[in-house]
Amino acid sequence: MRTRGLGRAPQAAAPSSAVGGGAPSEARRWYAPSDRPHPTRPRRRARGGAPGTAFAADIVSPGTARGGFPRAPRGGSPRAAGSTSPSTSWTPILALVAAGCLALAGCTGGTPPAAGPGGPGTAGAGGPATAAPTGGPGTGPAPGTAAPGAATGTPEPPPAAAGGPVAGAPVVVLDAGHNGGNTAHRAEIARPVPDGRGGTKPCNTTGTATAAGYPEHAFNFDVAQRTERLLEAAGVRVVLTRPDDSGVGPCVDVRGTAGQRANAAAVVAIHADGAAPSGSGFHVALASPPLNPAQAGPARALGAALHDALRGAGFHESTYLGERGISLRPDLAGLNLATRPAALVECANMRNPGDAAVVSSADGRQRYATALAAGIIAYLRHP
Repeated sequence: MRTRGLGRAPQAAAPSSAVGGGAPSEARRWYAPSDRPHPTRPRRRARGGAPGTAFAADIVSPGTARGGFPRAPRGGSPRAAGSTSPSTSWTPILALVAAGCLALAGCTGGTPPAAGPGGPGTAGAGGPATAAPTGGPGTGPAPGTAAPGAATGTPEPPPAAAGGPVAGAPVVVLDAGHNGGNTAHRAEIARPVPDGRGGTKPCNTTGTATAAGYPEHAFNFDVAQRTERLLEAAGVRVVLTRPDDSGVGPCVDVRGTAGQRANAAAVVAIHADGAAPSGSGFHVALASPPLNPAQAGPARALGAALHDALRGAGFHESTYLGERGISLRPDLAGLNLATRPAALVECANMRNPGDAAVVSSADGRQRYATALAAGIIAYLRHP
């Protein structure tokens, strides 16, 4: 369920080893049957076998074994070389033994099949096979180590898939920064409004854009809508601070109090920065010093969850602002006025060519939305 604009929100409604994967135990030595005891018999190797192999072993002094196969006692002495052997043909019997050993996958010294009943990394009755990707685990790029502006890997499925719907159908406010009509109404957005710390700020601004002209307000609103869909799929009720990308405002003081009006569990403002082109990466802004309990522990936890989700999605921390991707700010009215846990995410620097390429693509915006939704859901489940 979604609510457009700032209306009141609706009321709450160690993997197991593969079978046979270990070293085989001491090999059994199977011997050819005989219709009568023989005092002596030559020691010989089966065709194709190697000395010491588990199958096709030495033919030694017979003894009684299960299934009618004679077997020498462990450690028995081989027959004297050159002794006579019976006229019985052993080929069919050896072939039978070979087939049995191959079926057991433990006699020939080859690689055993990695099949088993449902353990991780196995194929069988308990679940699908989970083979490691080509190159082995840990060979992909570490989170946050991509080249500036780049996002690595493939987007994960919607974050709701892993843990099911979020309990309690909480409300989240998504504040898509700026608006498409601001540029044509500069006087209106320039009027001063309270900043939450005893001063004033302009009602709103026009935002930034890439060098190619893709505007921040469009990026913000598109990512907010994508994030909204992912959150709603997880059972979260979403309130947007603006219903479209063609209006004016709302002012930052109205945005800053949207969380308390919606009785929200979290407020996330979505932006992109317009810094010097040499800088790149994301940062999460938090009110500092905190003005109320929500801005202290809960907002910091929300910011940390968003930061970790962006890093986990392959986006790197800002190279030009904040510390390790976190920026503590006293000057952002939208955060200062919040009495609900609130954070502002500057997803990228739109003036940086690498970052601009990511924010300008639909795939890049979906990656941001997936990361933001994952961070919000992680916070809602463990506030």
